[in-house]
Amino acid sequence: MQKDSKFKIADMYAKAWFGAAVDNKCVDDVFAEVMALKASFEQNRDMWVKLSCPVDDTNLVLPLIKDISKKMKFSNVTAETLQLIGENKRIDLLELIADNFKNLYYKHKGVIEVNVDTVIDLTPSQRDTLQNIMEEKLHQKVTLNFRINPEILGGLALSFNSFLIDDTLSTKIKGLEQLIMGQN
Repeated sequence: MQKDSKFKIADMYAKAWFGAAVDNKCVDDVFAEVMALKASFEQNRDMWVKLSCPVDDTNLVLPLIKDISKKMKFSNVTAETLQLIGENKRIDLLELIADNFKNLYYKHKGVIEVNVDTVIDLTPSQRDTLQNIMEEKLHQKVTLNFRINPEILGGLALSFNSFLIDDTLSTKIKGLEQLIMGQN
């Protein structure tokens, strides 16, 4: 019997979760819950690591999931999905499931996710300008994910779908190095 990859399993859970949100006409609310859950992965990394450790006794994990759902005031759709994921001992895939849900939501809404790498944090005005430019160029709604990356030295790099727009100082310096090395 062939074993399914964790990516395929996570995708199946995300599609089921998204389908339940659509059926219950609460896609936007569930998306907000998924994003809150994703934020909690970063804020409470140790707790999620402990929860995702292989445990044969779901009696330890399920009450914690129920408590998290209650404290975060999750909808029935999200609470029941998390409970199912816990019952099936797939908590270790929850972060991947949440990422897949986010991608399904953006596709459903016609939104392109753009990752932006900069050396320093952009001002709100610069962020708004970049958002407007990207939406104008792509003729679609975009959401921007900003990351500070000191290795790029300056400029910015944009990545979305399978595209990369790299206008960083580090790339320009590498290009000059290659040019100089090629002339020797």
